[in-house]
Amino acid sequence: MSRWVKIIFFISLALNFAVIGVVASKKLGFHKKWRHGGMQHHILKVIPEEKRPQIKSLLEEYKKSSPHRPGKMIRNWDKFEEILIEDKFNREQFLTTFNKELEQHNQRWMNGGKVIADIAELLTVGERKDILKKIKRKMKRRHRHHKHRHGDH
Repeated sequence: MSRWVKIIFFISLALNFAVIGVVASKKLGFHKKWRHGGMQHHILKVIPEEKRPQIKSLLEEYKKSSPHRPGKMIRNWDKFEEILIEDKFNREQFLTTFNKELEQHNQRWMNGGKVIADIAELLTVGERKDILKKIKRKMKRRHRHHKHRHGDH
């Protein structure tokens, strides 16, 4: 083998091991312990130290009251799919299931609004402005990459 073929072979081998290592560690759950709590994590960093425990407890209560993450109605699409692929379509069953899921979705949003109001009561105007600035900055970064995929320019 020539020198360049050996170099390319070893580089390729190293990349393969790296990719396999990342995939295996994700499957085994090694990355979960390094993940922070999402937007709540960033908000808590902006809030003054003496108010954090109280606000953290409000956020934990909200997490417990929500059956699953807000905005993820599509996770329950299997329920709808089962009804839609039956031989005889049951309109009432579909609408009942869909409306129940929609109610739960709306309830999570209402609970989220209540938590935001509860937190806002505990903060000063300046602290609320700091949080809003942080949220806007994070959301702008989060959606920056999605604009071109969906054709929104």
